[in-house]
Amino acid sequence: MLCKSVRIGTVVFALFFVLSSAAWAASPDDALTGRLNSTFHLKLRLDSLETIEHIFDHPIILLYSALLREEKTGGVMYALNLAFGLRPKSMVFVVGTDAGQTFFQMAVSMPETALPQLKSIELGIATKMELAEFLSGENQMTGKLDPVVLDGDNGPYYLFKDTIFLAARENLLLMSLSPEDLTASLNALDKAGVRRFL
Repeated sequence: MLCKSVRIGTVVFALFFVLSSAAWAASPDDALTGRLNSTFHLKLRLDSLETIEHIFDHPIILLYSALLREEKTGGVMYALNLAFGLRPKSMVFVVGTDAGQTFFQMAVSMPETALPQLKSIELGIATKMELAEFLSGENQMTGKLDPVVLDGDNGPYYLFKDTIFLAARENLLLMSLSPEDLTASLNALDKAGVRRFL
């Protein structure tokens, strides 16, 4: 009888987990921390991206693209263009300057079809070719990224173009311009994940 109850409980729990998986998905907003002492700070969220052909066609990006370029954040514009080529569900990013240095964090919410690739990135087992093909999306940059996998305090992450630091958690692809900002994003997601399970 006890064994049967355990089996029923397991099935109910599994069913609950499957049915509520969308509610348990990580929110891209939870991955952004910014920097408290920044002299320039801009945070944007872009949703409903399916109908936009190019990131620079988005009205919000059109408003701020000149400002972003003036801040000499070539890496930021490159990361935005790269992420948009993946056809994400949404993008959230924060960019600014702190002590004369540019900082940048971005979280990209991906569709369920990308979860296998995100898991490989999260575990650090995506090969250079697999990662390059995934990130190329509609940008056709396969072979030009030459990503390097590194070990961090929060698990493996990738560096490509000697500029962009990249990791994945659950349904999110994370990018930054420094390992410190990537670590801050991962720590913020870990804390948010604990809150979701409480």
